[in-house]
Amino acid sequence: MTIFDIVTAESLTAYFDNMPNTDTFMLEELFPSKKQLSNKLAYIKGRRGAPIAIRASSYDANVLPRSRQGFDKVETEIPFFKESIVIDEELRQNLNMVLATNNQEYIDSVLNEIFDDEIELLRGARATREKMRAQLISTGAISINNNGVAKDYDYGLEEWQKVTLSTATDKWSDTANSNPLEDLETWISTVKENTGSTPTRAIMATKTFNYIVKNENLRDSIYPLNGGTGIVTSAMAKEAIKNLTGLTVYTYDDVYYPEGTEKTKGATASRYFPENVVTLLPGTILGYTRFGTTPEESDLLSSPNIANVKITDVGVAVTTMKKADPVNVETKVSQTVMPSFENGDKILIATVA
Repeated sequence: MTIFDIVTAESLTAYFDNMPNTDTFMLEELFPSKKQLSNKLAYIKGRRGAPIAIRASSYDANVLPRSRQGFDKVETEIPFFKESIVIDEELRQNLNMVLATNNQEYIDSVLNEIFDDEIELLRGARATREKMRAQLISTGAISINNNGVAKDYDYGLEEWQKVTLSTATDKWSDTANSNPLEDLETWISTVKENTGSTPTRAIMATKTFNYIVKNENLRDSIYPLNGGTGIVTSAMAKEAIKNLTGLTVYTYDDVYYPEGTEKTKGATASRYFPENVVTLLPGTILGYTRFGTTPEESDLLSSPNIANVKITDVGVAVTTMKKADPVNVETKVSQTVMPSFENGDKILIATVA
């Protein structure tokens, strides 16, 4: 048995697919995965709004056709991502020594360690997708700027969909004077007036949510008979928001390490969803995490003599390549992916502090 027999795309994806999934992302539910053959992101963005009543007509009169309106076609190139990791000659020699012991428990332990390193690329592919989804619902755009690739994708939200509290006493960080519940009700009305859709969910960071928990106006509404005297817990605040506005609040604080980061002591993680931002969402999916076809899937999947390719996570290509000099195995993970935003017209993004 050689390193080429052990580290294959099939064995890596099987290991990855069968391990407990600790990377559960909130926004996967809002943007379910969908595979397509084309590498173009193309979809119809609906702007339904309130319905338009049909015209009255006399009997036997010619019908008046209604023009098609309220739909925008979005089309752009889906970005491509790839990165690799190498099992070098030194690690290969160490593995050979382990294999020579015939101690299966020891062998499995070393192989699991190797595979754990390799699947970090697959975990990174998932993180990239969540990063894009979070950027989209918190800014209305996606920005890619690393490894010499700089691309900005503006999804064309309307002006009313982006709100900023600019007055000091309106900002939620002023817990004595601001009124988050009133703001939420105003924004719900804004979405409903413009789209006919009523937001049912709100996403924000815990720091942002804590502004509401500590807000004096909220406390007054919970303890009206005590002059606003009493403790407000997170659960009480969420219940009050649900009862008064109909919104279910979700707090999102997960982090990732930016591209090219070495996870050493002192490395700085980044948030998927920013602090001081609140996004109101409808009760439907917002779009899809759309996978195109990678070059590895197109050209190498049926060429095992050149490379070994396996698809996982709907559209992520895992490719293992044998190297003769130096003798090693290179594992590459690639994806062509981007979220679509069919229901992007039904959200509102507010900067509150």
